[in-house]
Amino acid sequence: MRDFLQLSYGARRAARALRKEKSHSASLSISRGRTLPESIGNRLALPHRPSEESTMHQVNVVNASPQIAMVGSYVPRQCGIATFSQDLRGAILRSFSKMGCKMIAVTDQAGAYDYPAEVGLEIEQQNARTYTDAAEYLNSSLVDAVLLQHEFGLYGGPAGSYLASFLRQLRKPLVTILHTVLSTPDDDQRRVMAELIRHSARLVVMAEKGREMLEQIYAAPADQIAVVPHGIPDLALSDSERAKHALGFGGRSVAMTFGLLSPGKGIETMIAALPQLVRTNPDLLYAVVGATHPHLRASEGERYRDSLRKLADEFGVASHLHFVDRYVDLPDLLQLLAACDIYVTPYLNEAQICSGTLAYAVGLGKPVVSTPYWHAQELLADGRGMLVPFSDPQAMAGAVGRLLSDFSLRRQTEARAFALGRTMTWSAVAQRYAMIIGDVANRPIPLQQAEPHFEAQPQTSFSQAGSSDPLRADAPRLVVNGRV
Repeated sequence: MRDFLQLSYGARRAARALRKEKSHSASLSISRGRTLPESIGNRLALPHRPSEESTMHQVNVVNASPQIAMVGSYVPRQCGIATFSQDLRGAILRSFSKMGCKMIAVTDQAGAYDYPAEVGLEIEQQNARTYTDAAEYLNSSLVDAVLLQHEFGLYGGPAGSYLASFLRQLRKPLVTILHTVLSTPDDDQRRVMAELIRHSARLVVMAEKGREMLEQIYAAPADQIAVVPHGIPDLALSDSERAKHALGFGGRSVAMTFGLLSPGKGIETMIAALPQLVRTNPDLLYAVVGATHPHLRASEGERYRDSLRKLADEFGVASHLHFVDRYVDLPDLLQLLAACDIYVTPYLNEAQICSGTLAYAVGLGKPVVSTPYWHAQELLADGRGMLVPFSDPQAMAGAVGRLLSDFSLRRQTEARAFALGRTMTWSAVAQRYAMIIGDVANRPIPLQQAEPHFEAQPQTSFSQAGSSDPLRADAPRLVVNGRV
């Protein structure tokens, strides 16, 4: 089952030969030494896009569950979508052990990343030919459906238009996960969106605002759209004081922002709010967690981070600003979030349809103060957080200060956020994607009972052994009170 998709980067001649091959009885060798099974069973041809009556695809009827491939950036690339791809893949395989999921990694620097074994093929972002090569391999594989991560800047060409050749060549059911939906697209962006809508069996967005925009701005059919929240780890509410002592933050109130550092995060707004905050909260520490975005660092080094330090010096709050200047993996991130009293997203742009960092904070029950970008408007509704105007340090200071001083309000906000988070756990999200995959592949998947929710505060540790991911033996697992 693990060899349902055999891909090897650079073997384009093999791909072209395979397309001409009439018999599938022989196995295909690849550069990593793996082969396709000699007997791949009978296949059933079924249409997968109602709008394209002549398009057919092969369905693997040997395995009980669909086999999928995911296209997008992937770890160790330092990118939010890369982390999302890894987390979603792991969640699907943990929830549905008979499914398989191989990765096709979109890479911005050919040969720059030491990808794990589940990555069978690289698409070079600026190499148009590799997009059609990837589609050819998928068409010749036993994959039943393809999950595509989409962000305009992830793919090459104007507005990522190189992706169009992949979409037109692919003959497998396609589920596209839209990480960005623009309210005012330019001509290139609109053309790319039209291709995605035309060739996708399903479009997934992570907020209701995304559904509304797809229908109203892009005329996407309502029944083609699914809303699935950004996934989060399933953890109990944590004791922030214990976590603070472990990190050296003991005795301080901690506000936090995390994510790859870039000017659009609006960190300046929170720094400008610190003088007002520390007058009434002299123990306050603002922790900014995360490495500088790799593309920003490549173009200007640490100039932006240095400018934030200078700004804190000018406001006289340098001792209240702390940088965790590194790319943070999941165990470190959860430990840092556990130490957080107030989570802050002071972003500058309303047109953000999804924030994975916000989803993590809300799902783990952290009181949030945020500017009103689209995703925040939805997640923080009904008392799950507080919204303040864009670029308004005084309003930011007022909201953060209120939560710090009003213990009862803070606990109510935590409880409401945590309750929503139970619908956003990776296990729950995996169930939603499994339903979509089974639908578009015409292969219904028996859904499993959701993982139990943790009600007691856990002792958490992370182990590298005994992963339940059948395609990656060294994947991390979370152990909570002795339970995986």
